[in-house]
Amino acid sequence: MTTDQSQAVCPGASGPQNSALVMPALISPLVVLNNEDSPAERAERSDAAANRRRILQTAEQLFTTRGVNQVNMADIAKAAKVGQGTLYRRFANKSELCLALLDTQMTDFQNSVLLKLGEMARA
Repeated sequence: MTTDQSQAVCPGASGPQNSALVMPALISPLVVLNNEDSPAERAERSDAAANRRRILQTAEQLFTTRGVNQVNMADIAKAAKVGQGTLYRRFANKSELCLALLDTQMTDFQNSVLLKLGEMARA
C-alpha cells in the first residue's frame, strides 16, 4: 500500500509539519444519520414531555428567586420532584438546561408576537 492509498488529506486543517491534517483514508470524514433515528424526529412520550415542562418551569422559578449561579442540578431535580437520572438524561448539565429554557421562552415570545400580528391583520 502506498502513502497515497493509506492516507487522505484534509485541506485547510493545520498540522505539525504543514497546513494539512493527515487522516487514514479508511475513515469517512462525514457520517450521515437517518432522520428517523434523530432524537428530534422521535415522538416524545407524554410522561417525558410532562417531566421536561416541569423541569424547565422549576428551573425558571429557582433561577428567578435565587439566581442561576446559586442553583445546582440537584436543587432542580429535588424541587421538580424528578430523579437526578431523569434530569441528567434530558440535560447533561446546567448550560444545556439554560439553553432549553431560553429556547422555550423564545418560542413562547415568537408565538405571542405572531398571534398579535394575526389579530392586527384581521382588524
